[in-house]
Amino acid sequence: MQVVLIKVIRNKITSQPKGYGFVEFNSHAAAERVLQTYNGTQMPGTEQTLRLNWASFGIGERRPDARPEHSIFVGDLAPDVTDYLLQETFRTQYPSVRGAKVVTDPNTGRSKGYGFVKFADEMERNRAMSEMNGVYCSTRQMRISAATPKKTTGFQQQYAAARGFYWKPGPQCHRRGTEANIFAVWGNYLCEDPHIKRMWASAEEAIQWMQGTMIGQQAVHLSWGRSPTAKQHLNWNPKLIAAFSCACKWFDDVAKRVLWKEFCKARAPKMMLDLQSSGSHSVDGNWRALGKLLIYCPGCTKGGLFNNIHIHGHFVYRTRFSRTSGKSFLLLQCRTDVLYVSDPCEHLDQGEEGDVGFFRGVFKSFAMSKVRKMLISRGAKFNPTEVCPYCKAKLWSMLQAKMVPQSASCRLGSYEDAIEYYVCLNGHVLGICTLLPLSDSEASELE
Repeated sequence: MQVVLIKVIRNKITSQPKGYGFVEFNSHAAAERVLQTYNGTQMPGTEQTLRLNWASFGIGERRPDARPEHSIFVGDLAPDVTDYLLQETFRTQYPSVRGAKVVTDPNTGRSKGYGFVKFADEMERNRAMSEMNGVYCSTRQMRISAATPKKTTGFQQQYAAARGFYWKPGPQCHRRGTEANIFAVWGNYLCEDPHIKRMWASAEEAIQWMQGTMIGQQAVHLSWGRSPTAKQHLNWNPKLIAAFSCACKWFDDVAKRVLWKEFCKARAPKMMLDLQSSGSHSVDGNWRALGKLLIYCPGCTKGGLFNNIHIHGHFVYRTRFSRTSGKSFLLLQCRTDVLYVSDPCEHLDQGEEGDVGFFRGVFKSFAMSKVRKMLISRGAKFNPTEVCPYCKAKLWSMLQAKMVPQSASCRLGSYEDAIEYYVCLNGHVLGICTLLPLSDSEASELE
């Protein structure tokens, strides 16, 4: 055995081994003997099994005898299946098999339940796909499909050309407990935050794992793609986005950076365009807080912000936010500020004097607003116990600061002395008012 060079691949930042490496021999025959002798054996001094395969490239250059390879994807593998066992399962039937690889978790070393087999002969690869599907390997029947070919342009070019992948669902893909639920958050399109490059590998793994899976009577078809109209197909369900965020930290990051932002744009496109027109790619607070503000009325509890009543929070799916209405909530000297305020959601017979209305709002660039400067100059105090229900920031009472104009009650249709609202450090607005009752003529028209 003549070893020419050994190279262990290490992390460029931590210098810790990544768990794999390359060994170069002085001849192909020597490498072949080592592969046949040691593949699948236990590594000395450890409990791990040696997994040996032909390298696609040598250390620094391509093998001179490199030939085209044709691969298949093999799923539903038992935990005890090794590279060697998978390879020999196919090699006994197809002499052109050049190697096999069982994909393992890099942290635990355990099999992920799927792998790949390479063939030198395309005809044998095609035969294997039909003849070996359902055949046992160890204790389980294999599920076989075509492997997505690797690109030759390098990781960065693949990533730039593939921001997401498409899923074409069948007619029976909406039942609970099926693989379709994996993609429920995204609808028909799975997009990816370009700043989180680690998820590219997860997307590729999802393609390999789910490709060809049967859901009902329909096979799943996945492919890389990018479309300027892809966002039109997204299913912006806030509850599913929230559930997606709870899966893990990486999913939560994607939800914060991408999903809630796109949700806000889809829910109130003109308002979002205006809020970002100052050149910022973000909003005060965060996108998740703004998304919640758009669709959720937090209600109130006795002893809280509006301490005389108790009303449960609830979703408000149809709400209009108006910049014109917002001006009515500002003193004359502050009306160059931009404030969007919602129509009040009514709670009938909840207040001491009749119907109660809750309204929500948001300032544009609140940190630079005249309202904020006036609150500070007037020495306004923060509420000592309550915080913003959307972003958890501290709250100023506009009523205590004497900054609620009469025009606000006129706009809402409420009593002049029965309106109160708060604004937080991030410019989120939450208010309550007692609504004026309808006149007899108006009431009769509605009956």
